[in-house]
Amino acid sequence: MKGFGLFLLSFRPLMLVFFILLFGVRCYEVTQFDFQLIAISPISTLLIGVFQDAWFTLLLWLILSLLSFPVQKRYPQLANRFFFVSLVTIVLFQIGFSYYFLLMNQPVDESLFFFSFQELSLIIGLTNRINMPIILLFIVLFYAFIGGVRFLRKKLPYIPTNTGLISYVASFVLAFVFSPNLNYKDENDKTAEALVSNKVAYFVAHSITYFLSDDFKQSSVKTADFEELSPAFYGKRSVCDDQYPLMRPMPKTSQLAPFFKRTSTNKQPDVVFVIVESLSTELVGKYAEKTGHLMPFLDSLSKQALYFPNALSTAQRTHNVLPAMLASVPNVIDGAVFQQIDYPDHFSLFNLLRSSYHTRFYCGVLLEYINMRGFMNYHQVAQLSDKWHPSIKAHSDLVDSPWGIPDNDLFRQAAMDFRTSNYASKSRFDVFLTISTHDPYIYPNKGYYTEKAVQKINHIAHPELRAKLLSKAADLGSFSYTDDALKAFFEREKKSTNYKNTIYVITGDHGSELCTIDPVSNYKVPLLIISPLLKSPKTSLNIVSHLDIPPTILSFLKQEYNLSVPSDVPFIGKELDVRSGFHQQRSFVFTTSQLKTTDLYENGTFFVGNNCYQIDKLLKPTRFYSNKLKRHFKKQLAYYQRFSRYTINQNKIIPPFNFNRYSDQKIWKSYVAKAQTITNEKPAKKMVLFSQIPLAELKENELKIEVKSAVFLQKAADLDDFSDVVIAHQQTTWPKKAAVLYKALRPVLVRKFKPNALNEVVFTVQFDPRLIEKLNNKKYLFFYLHRSKARKKLFSHVETIISINKK
Repeated sequence: MKGFGLFLLSFRPLMLVFFILLFGVRCYEVTQFDFQLIAISPISTLLIGVFQDAWFTLLLWLILSLLSFPVQKRYPQLANRFFFVSLVTIVLFQIGFSYYFLLMNQPVDESLFFFSFQELSLIIGLTNRINMPIILLFIVLFYAFIGGVRFLRKKLPYIPTNTGLISYVASFVLAFVFSPNLNYKDENDKTAEALVSNKVAYFVAHSITYFLSDDFKQSSVKTADFEELSPAFYGKRSVCDDQYPLMRPMPKTSQLAPFFKRTSTNKQPDVVFVIVESLSTELVGKYAEKTGHLMPFLDSLSKQALYFPNALSTAQRTHNVLPAMLASVPNVIDGAVFQQIDYPDHFSLFNLLRSSYHTRFYCGVLLEYINMRGFMNYHQVAQLSDKWHPSIKAHSDLVDSPWGIPDNDLFRQAAMDFRTSNYASKSRFDVFLTISTHDPYIYPNKGYYTEKAVQKINHIAHPELRAKLLSKAADLGSFSYTDDALKAFFEREKKSTNYKNTIYVITGDHGSELCTIDPVSNYKVPLLIISPLLKSPKTSLNIVSHLDIPPTILSFLKQEYNLSVPSDVPFIGKELDVRSGFHQQRSFVFTTSQLKTTDLYENGTFFVGNNCYQIDKLLKPTRFYSNKLKRHFKKQLAYYQRFSRYTINQNKIIPPFNFNRYSDQKIWKSYVAKAQTITNEKPAKKMVLFSQIPLAELKENELKIEVKSAVFLQKAADLDDFSDVVIAHQQTTWPKKAAVLYKALRPVLVRKFKPNALNEVVFTVQFDPRLIEKLNNKKYLFFYLHRSKARKKLFSHVETIISINKK
């Protein structure tokens, strides 16, 4: 062992220079990091970090010596070169990993193994960062390393003194005895934990865990797992094996541009989206003969618009329209709702346009519904429909719709807010989501509009269809009401100073069950683009979807008005197809009303309800039979679910570098964590309180709330039998509107479903208490499990975690 000891000590100069370089990198980290994001101080970070680097240096010294020693007798030069090259390589990795951490506030971990070099360069923006000063810096460091080693070899004796030998031995012994205490852990602040860690050691430790963990291998999805998914489902022409398959360059030209004049101000136009609840294709324009032309104003607009009667919604519920129409993201699977999950990094029109546009979102429903508020806060929407004029609130109370503010009042409130605000420095981007045409169809002047609907329906030639719709006249009258509300809205808009420079986009969130003419009706919606800037109207019969709106709008504004937007985007949709003729070569997956991804459209064929339908240019479906095609569609749906899990659950929509350039990254720090075991409650008890958390210290921060549990499930659908989570701002025995902040939150699986096993689930919501007026004087948040007839089972153990955004 004497020979090994001398061999190990012969590398003292190398290891001392190595440690000095690590110390330099550590000092750079401490001076460059924003310590407002974490609780630990710079001094503590430096001290703990230096100890971690020293421990790593000693461990590496021992490992490299053990690897080199067997060959040093026959090939001494090879052993020395191996030692030297290994240290230089590790120094380079340490510098690179530290730089990445300072850039992203995230350490490099096991996910590195999923990346090719090209993908890594995309993620960290390598081509933007390798320049001559960086190259010169590495050259200087390399020669400094060599020079330092040569200098120390001259100064240090080959064989250390007895005192020196004892100190080296003691260092190794102490390092390994106290190594468990040097491993800094902070479950409440993972950013601080990563900061003080040696970055290479952190990467190696997580890599070992990854390779030894069967659970990770079961739960993770790789691009190879969905390589047989048709690339048309994610907007590409050929199979993409990139780490971020949705990323693509922005087009060089805009499909919309030839149809529009320049604004009179040469400034980007105002943009207004109106999403009409349950607006079916059969209610507007050329297809409205089937329903009696209940919406004559929209009929007239369709003749003045860039009109797409064959547009498709990608879901049967309102849940998906905002993520699809604003962010063009894939559909979520496993019964989850995009707005209620822990968001993956993604772009939307709101966050990409906010530097040039004043952004507003108006909806008559409480914004806590399906976490619309959290979604809008995530995208930093400047103004939300929070406050209502007393006259509008009084009228809403009189109408007493369970959904909230009637459509005409919604538009009136937006007009009032606009008149009292100054948007001179920015253009306007408004999004309206109406609700009056939603079941149970409670709307103003119902008797008047019912009679109006009866008169319209009586003109339908087909007797059976006429009779069917007459039986629903009171409900269908809601569309006549909303049509008048839209007419009044446009009359007000025409009086505004910038009407002539405004582009309006009108569509439905999904089809109406009142107009279920055929098996695919729930997915068919009209899409109208209306503007005084439009050169001439055009009807396009091509198949398009909500997913195509973000890339279309963004491309138009970038190409025509030189807006500063990304050169690469992760949208699943493509630009709207405005070509003449009937082009049906598109592919979409749909989410059903049961929140299942079991329907799709591919190149002229719908697969809905396990049946195949061929369509014509009027989107009329004709059923046909093909077991071969059914098998193909089912395989595509299975691959799409893997694709969705990969892009959304594993945060692979957009590389961090691209995302951070255009979005403010959130850094979550766990602030409160409470666990609770649920005892056997009486069956009659509907609301089970499991946590009560003080608000005082949380009110000044954006919050992310997670409620975690684990349940035994035989099949994934069994999760539907378990109770909802309700978050209230006062104690209550029922989820009444006056007490509830979030109603009916649903759990999602944390990992891939395991049949006949315990599965981890989580409920997630994000919001900013400062933007919620009803929380102003509240002292606590109350967390309940809510049992209903369909969902009677309770979770036996729950953990409530509240994190605050530290950035």
